[in-house]
Amino acid sequence: MAIKDIKSLSERFAYKASTATSSIKSITHKISKPQRFRSYKYHISEVTYAHLSPLPDLLQNDLKLVFCGFNPGIKSAELGHRFAHRSNCFWPLLYQSGIVPDPLTFEDDISMPEGYNIGFTELVMRPTKGVEEIPTQELKTNVPRLLDTINKYRPKVLCLVGRGIWDAIARTMKIDNKNFKWGLQEQSVFKCKLFVVPSTSGLVRIKHEDKLEIWKDLKKLIDKETGTS
Repeated sequence: MAIKDIKSLSERFAYKASTATSSIKSITHKISKPQRFRSYKYHISEVTYAHLSPLPDLLQNDLKLVFCGFNPGIKSAELGHRFAHRSNCFWPLLYQSGIVPDPLTFEDDISMPEGYNIGFTELVMRPTKGVEEIPTQELKTNVPRLLDTINKYRPKVLCLVGRGIWDAIARTMKIDNKNFKWGLQEQSVFKCKLFVVPSTSGLVRIKHEDKLEIWKDLKKLIDKETGTS
C-alpha cells in the first residue's frame, strides 16, 4: 500500500472518531440537562418525607392576622408545630415587634387563634427539608387553594413569611411585582391587606434588627386595621 493511501486511510479513521466523539458529547449534553433530574428529585423528596404529616390550618373567621409560611420544615413536621427549628427567629420577632404581649414558643401556635386572634396556614402543606424541593407545578396548584382559604376566613391582615410565597402567587396570578419592597403589597386577589416579611429561617442573612423594623411596620398595619392605633 502506498504511503499516500495509508495517510488517506488514517485521515478517514480520524474523521470517524472525531464524529463519534462529537456525537457522544452531544448525547451527554442532552442527558445532563438540569431539568432532566429535577422531577426525579421531587419524586424522591415525596418518598423521603412521606412519613411526615402536614400541619393543619389553624384558622377561624375574622382573625386580625394570619401568617402563611412556604411549607413546613422537617423539624416543624416532626414536632407538630410551626417555626419550630431552634434557629428560626419567628417567635422572638413576634414578641419583640409588639404583635403579642407575651414571649411565646412554637408550642403556643395551636392556642393562638383563640388566645391572640392570630392564625396560621401554608402555601404548600407537605413538609420538605428545603423549599427547592417543591416543584413549580406544585406551587401553581396550591395558589388557588390558598386564595380560597384566605378569602373564606377573611382575616384583617395576611402576612406571608418569605418573599418566595408572594413570587409564586404573583407568577400564577400574573401580578407584576418587579418593584417589590418588603411590607404592604398592592393587590386585589386577597380580600384583606397583604404584608410580606422576610423568611425567618436561620439561613436568611438579613440582619435581625432589619427584620424587626419590618415586623414593627406589620404591627402598625394590624393596629390600623383593627382600630387599636
